[in-house]
Amino acid sequence: MPSNILLIKNMVCNRCIMMVESILEKAGIPFHKVLFGEIHLRGALSEKQKQVLQAGLVSVGFELIDTHISGMIEKIKHHVTCKFVEALVVRAKQFSVGRWVSGFWANDSDCGRHA
Repeated sequence: MPSNILLIKNMVCNRCIMMVESILEKAGIPFHKVLFGEIHLRGALSEKQKQVLQAGLVSVGFELIDTHISGMIEKIKHHVTCKFVEALVVRAKQFSVGRWVSGFWANDSDCGRHA
C-alpha cells in the first residue's frame, strides 16, 4: 500500500516524533510512521485534515513544508546536524577529565598559592 509522505520543518529529536504522532492521533489522521521531518500517511488528507494538522504542528513549533526545495533544505540541515553530533560523540569519547585536570593544574602558575 503506497503512502503519502508529508515533509515537516523543525523536527530534530525523538520527542519531536512523539509530538507529531500525538498530533496525528488527536486529529484522527491514520499514518504508517513518523520519522525526522517526515510523516508517512496511509492515504491522502482532506483539506480539513490538512488544516487541522497544520494548526497542530504550528502550535508546537513545526510546520508543513510545501515545496520540494524547502524539503531538500530541511533534509540537508538534518544530515549536517547528525554528522555534527556524531563528531561530538567521537570527540567526547577521546576526552579525559584526568588529563584535562592535570593539564589545567600544570599550566596554572597560581596553583596552590591561594589555599
